[in-house]
Amino acid sequence: VLLFVVGGAAGITIGVILLILIFLGGAVLTALLWTRLSLVPSALVLERLTLGRAIRRSWTLTQGFFWRTFGIELLVAVIDGIAASIVELPVTVVVELLTLLANPTSAPTASGLTTVFGATEIAGSVAGAIAETVTAIIVTASTALIYIDLRMRKEGLDLQLVRFVDARAAGQTDVRDPYLP
Repeated sequence: VLLFVVGGAAGITIGVILLILIFLGGAVLTALLWTRLSLVPSALVLERLTLGRAIRRSWTLTQGFFWRTFGIELLVAVIDGIAASIVELPVTVVVELLTLLANPTSAPTASGLTTVFGATEIAGSVAGAIAETVTAIIVTASTALIYIDLRMRKEGLDLQLVRFVDARAAGQTDVRDPYLP
């Protein structure tokens, strides 16, 4: 409404400033939610919680460790992106060279051009799927390690694990699973 009232250069300036503020607010909110909820899958699997309880658990585990968790998750995401690009780059270069060899003049009427472009898309998709498969394992493992680390720092999970192993080694079978809350 303010933009229509002011109009002209002032309206555009206000609109651009508002868009920048909305973008920055959205980025901050996204980073906050991404970090605070990143441990939900680990809590679901290891503690066998319901979704609501896993969300609360992730939120409380990251409390006081936001910047550390955010930094590690961001670093892993950047490394993940770089690794995926490194895996996909040779395939993309080879496929583009083959496309250039099949149609050196880039004429749109080449008879086998649709086949070459189809092969290009298939090869790119396969390379992307392989890269995503490998990097998804790395991202999931790093998130699980962050979860274990935070449990050790906040709840002494390492001591519970030692007690659990010692009790099992002594022959006790009724020892409680240390991963359960």
